[in-house]
Amino acid sequence: CTREEEARELSRADVLLAIQRHEEAQLHELCPGKQVVLVEHAEDTRRALPSPPNSKTVLFVGSLYDPNVQGIRRFMDAAWPKIRAAVPDAELVICGTVCDAIDSAPAGVTKFGRVPDLEPHYRQAAIVINPVPYGSGLTIKSVEALAFGKCLVTTPAGVTGLEEEGHAPFQVYGIEEMGAPIIALLSDPSQRAALEAQTHEYARTRFSQDHVYRALLKLLRPE
Repeated sequence: CTREEEARELSRADVLLAIQRHEEAQLHELCPGKQVVLVEHAEDTRRALPSPPNSKTVLFVGSLYDPNVQGIRRFMDAAWPKIRAAVPDAELVICGTVCDAIDSAPAGVTKFGRVPDLEPHYRQAAIVINPVPYGSGLTIKSVEALAFGKCLVTTPAGVTGLEEEGHAPFQVYGIEEMGAPIIALLSDPSQRAALEAQTHEYARTRFSQDHVYRALLKLLRPE
């Protein structure tokens, strides 16, 4: 539909709900004068899964979705050789149907495909990556990794909706530049442990229902 048609349909509502901050701004622009409430993604508090001090495992979880396919291929081409050169025993574990699009993988890469339970893989991982070059909406796999208290190295597209938070504990880089922060975290278990604790505390507050639904509940239950 056209922009005018969309604005007309949205204007029929009493309140508009946005799921991301940039969408909130767009709705204000599209329907000036309408009340817009931001309601992001809530995630139940998960048990922290600190990585084993000797872990050299990098984890990627993804479905058979074009940004996942492009991202992991570029990561294996551009960043993974640098990581293996610096940390020869580093291992890249890939879970999910994205594995169906990977015909051949370089040394140190293990494809598990669809698994019945991701928690064992998160528990073993030293770092979780999300190298998507583009996407739409908040990527739930990034939220899941943060909720487990894992060190997350991602692209800007992997944390859409969270990228403007200066205190957030994840590290954001272009795909080709992801090698350096991963090498640093793999090589320093104490730094990694400190970041994991910070990450879990951030996620516990940031994705709580109290935080995410506060504005909506205030609208529905006015004092």
